[in-house]
Amino acid sequence: MPRQIIATPNAPRPPATYSQATRAAGLIFVSGTSPADPATGQLVGSTIQEQTRQCLTNISAILAAAGSSLDRVVSATVILAEEEDFAGMNEEWVRWFPVDPPARQGAKLPVRVPGLRVSIAVIAEVRQRAASSGGPSLLLFQASLLRHPHDPAPAEPAVPRVGALLVDVLRDGREAGAPRVHDPAEILAVGAAGSPPRKNPRTTSGLPETTDAL
Repeated sequence: MPRQIIATPNAPRPPATYSQATRAAGLIFVSGTSPADPATGQLVGSTIQEQTRQCLTNISAILAAAGSSLDRVVSATVILAEEEDFAGMNEEWVRWFPVDPPARQGAKLPVRVPGLRVSIAVIAEVRQRAASSGGPSLLLFQASLLRHPHDPAPAEPAVPRVGALLVDVLRDGREAGAPRVHDPAEILAVGAAGSPPRKNPRTTSGLPETTDAL
């Protein structure tokens, strides 16, 4: 995603040399922001607490215009005009970040501006949008298709008929009313053909069934 310049009338307008913020690589980089009133350009408050509050109010407006918010801030730089203002700035700071505050560093203003006591810069994450309004994400939808209750059950592997018949024959000696079969060769023949072959008029001992043949 290309770099995007962020500009909003709800925060002080910066000089032409830099932007209020830029958005790139999923992050928002907010320039050092003064405690000025966006409508008049005049500094708000005379105490460090008041000016810190106005700085963070302006930063909140910039982040909102960029698709983020103060709770997405990951790093901040607080630039003070006077070292003795650190405690007062911190007093106001904890009101805005009472739990899990962002990383922070301090610096001293490089130039003195009459009446200006503090300037604050931050880096924040872009707030992620939902995949769809009120609906499941594409990934969850695809996953649901894989386990849809109306999907046909997977086909069971076919059991060879010869194996099934062999089990039946060995268990009770007959398959669907067929005559009892004793010869293993005939058992395999039953499985292969699906029905028992015609029996040879000989007993399993190899002797004729009657004495008429003698």
